Amino acid sequence: MTDSDYPAILAELHRDHRIFTRIISALEDELQKIRRGESENWKRLADSFEYFEAYSDLVHHPREDIIYRYCRDVCATAIPALQGLELEHAEITGKTAGLKRQLDEIFADGMLNRDSLISEIEGYLTMQKAHMWREETKIFPMLLDTLGKADWAHLLQSRVSAVDPLFDDEARQAYDALYQRIIK
Repeated sequence: MTDSDYPAILAELHRDHRIFTRIISALEDELQKIRRGESENWKRLADSFEYFEAYSDLVHHPREDIIYRYCRDVCATAIPALQGLELEHAEITGKTAGLKRQLDEIFADGMLNRDSLISEIEGYLTMQKAHMWREETKIFPMLLDTLGKADWAHLLQSRVSAVDPLFDDEARQAYDALYQRIIK
């Protein structure tokens, strides 16, 4: 399915997932280089977690939560499919903050339990991928089947839509360096 097949809000969330997937892939590559001793680019990892915290945790997941709550309110049969997603978002947010804190500590005092941190980051990335896969393959199609045009219009009017700071023209300048460090 392409973004044009989705209501605008869902297209934005789908686009976010594609961006998150690219960042996760870059992080997995970086972790492999670190494991092989070819890189020690902890700054790239820290920048990525800064982005996840600033956008995924504070903008993307709250938008999804609003949509999921609305869907549960208008369609009781959607409740089982949506069960636990807000808790997953909270768990992801907590893990993001914890890993970002650990990465920040590397720059503050240089102390690092390298293998443990790499394993924790790998677990986080696996959790993120599984979460997005569930949303893309189960939840978004269910939302398309459950919510009608009036529902999407209501959600759009309630300001569920938001702009990713990495891709908004005005904010792009402030985040361009961060994006470049993540993707390179």
